[in-house]
Amino acid sequence: MICATSEANLTISTRGLSLDLLIHSPVQDMYLCFNRSRLVGRRLTRFQAERQPNCLFKEEFVDGYNRYHLVKNEDRYIGFNRRGAQMRRGKSNLPERQHKCFSLLKEAHDFDINRHNTVIAGTVPKWRPQRRLRPPSQNSIKPPCHGVRHHHGRHQRRRNCEGT
Repeated sequence: MICATSEANLTISTRGLSLDLLIHSPVQDMYLCFNRSRLVGRRLTRFQAERQPNCLFKEEFVDGYNRYHLVKNEDRYIGFNRRGAQMRRGKSNLPERQHKCFSLLKEAHDFDINRHNTVIAGTVPKWRPQRRLRPPSQNSIKPPCHGVRHHHGRHQRRRNCEGT
């Protein structure tokens, strides 16, 4: 879940007040789900993903790391080995030393906690430039030269603005 580009690899969103999580890849337009034996990406709409019990996760905080397990089966965790392959067995079937493979870390390089707190508090900092209004475009001052844009089958000769 490391983001090396300007676009996030995965986005995590909640489903209503139950705090069930959906994990979505905006680049691939897929949701992360479990099938019978492994973790897969599925092309679903958000409406469909919210109703798939194999696509809903809960988040745990353990020793400063995040762990994600399936809502339907609390033994099915998202985990990767040191080569990046997914861990296929449930957490209870693995030795204790491999439990760290389920501990993930969220990274947001552009996140600034102070800026976030000021936005939430409703105070606009003085250093933030105010949004400037755009000047009106030049075309909005004078009427269009060629009249209507679409003629729907009637091909008329184009004239320039002087009428020639």
